[in-house]
Amino acid sequence: MPTMEKHFWFFIDSETWKKADSGLKPLYTALYFEYSHARKKCGYGMLSEYKPSTGNFIHLDMWIDEEKKK
Repeated sequence: MPTMEKHFWFFIDSETWKKADSGLKPLYTALYFEYSHARKKCGYGMLSEYKPSTGNFIHLDMWIDEEKKK
């Protein structure tokens, strides 16, 4: 999955969104899922923060986990 284009929807209640959009409260999203690749269990994660000045989410951290050999 790391080489595939991805689209995700996050549903945020309107009161939380209003506070984040006005800069009163920070808003973070976190995403993590596992998938198989080359017979190994792998994972993909991303942490983002909403920036009201730009109206976008900025990725704070992104990572790929690969199953370690035993």
